[in-house]
Amino acid sequence: MMTVFKKIIFILLITILLITSGCIHAKKVESSTKNESIIMAIVNNEMPKEQLITRTYTVNSWSDIAVYGLTFEEVNNKFKIECLRSSGNEYYSIFKSQNGGWLYLLFSSESGKYIVTDIWYYEKPVYKIDFQKLILNKSTLADVRKIDKFGNEVLYASSVSPQSYHYTNDGYRIEIEYVIGKYGKIPGNLIISKVDIRPVSENSVYKHLLPIDREH
Repeated sequence: MMTVFKKIIFILLITILLITSGCIHAKKVESSTKNESIIMAIVNNEMPKEQLITRTYTVNSWSDIAVYGLTFEEVNNKFKIECLRSSGNEYYSIFKSQNGGWLYLLFSSESGKYIVTDIWYYEKPVYKIDFQKLILNKSTLADVRKIDKFGNEVLYASSVSPQSYHYTNDGYRIEIEYVIGKYGKIPGNLIISKVDIRPVSENSVYKHLLPIDREH
């Protein structure tokens, strides 16, 4: 009798696990389908961003959405996406700042969700030639900020030299390394020791920009 009872309990447990697993899978499919429908309702590859975007935000507020790994849903819940482009298997959204700048977020599919995989913000177009004017062992971070004050700066990591990274509107990624002068890590005292200029990677938001969104 105990053996039969154990078998019945075992079968019940397996049944419950299968039902639970099926429910979880169904919820995931439902959530993924819902996100796809929201995305497709917003996507517009024809109209200029200036016509689609009606809201503007402060640059400081970008910290709420310009975060790698955030999902499309999380971004859309915080700042309503008004301009969304479809590019290959990815999507990118565009937001406008109150300063007239543009924030681009690239969404790539991972584990059934679209998440932020690249970020680019600029207020005025910058180009490779602008960075080629910098002088090694003389120009400083202060000079770099005159070209692009919104680059990604890594200045206080103990394991690496101070660095900054920049995108240009003609499709280049600029990596700059600095040496620390005698007055410490202040912008005018971080002296450029290396400038690496190379085309942006295939995974960058720039590579996915449609012609309608490129500025030359």
